[in-house]
Amino acid sequence: MTFRNAALGVALSPLASFANAQTITKVVIDSQAGSMAISGSGFNSTNTVTLSGLPALTKTSTSSTQIVAALPAVPAGDYLLTVKGSKSATWNLTFGAVG
Repeated sequence: MTFRNAALGVALSPLASFANAQTITKVVIDSQAGSMAISGSGFNSTNTVTLSGLPALTKTSTSSTQIVAALPAVPAGDYLLTVKGSKSATWNLTFGAVG
């Protein structure tokens, strides 16, 4: 869809990145397998996955609705999971016994 303004002689199109923005709907931790499954939408192979500023996690598989990443060895605590692409999606995670 394109919007035209004849008076200004310009055409404006909606940003395509809105349709491709990442969303996270669920995160499942499999501590025995050492992985986390991140479910949502808008994912692709160029997305990076980070945990509270740690180096990017290793992805073992990626589809448009799920990323599986290696679970890093981290101390118990609260972490911010980020899937970054054209936009970023975040999810709060708590590992281990806290408090």
